[in-house]
Amino acid sequence: MYKRSKKKRLLASIVVLIVLVAMVVTGILSAFLI
Repeated sequence: MYKRSKKKRLLASIVVLIVLVAMVVTGILSAFLI
């Protein structure tokens, strides 16, 4: 049970990191385009 919850937490944190990186990348791209 504990291991599963830890894995879920890891996946959630990874997803959040990916979303943040995507937002930063889109912001940089839009800044360059403008």
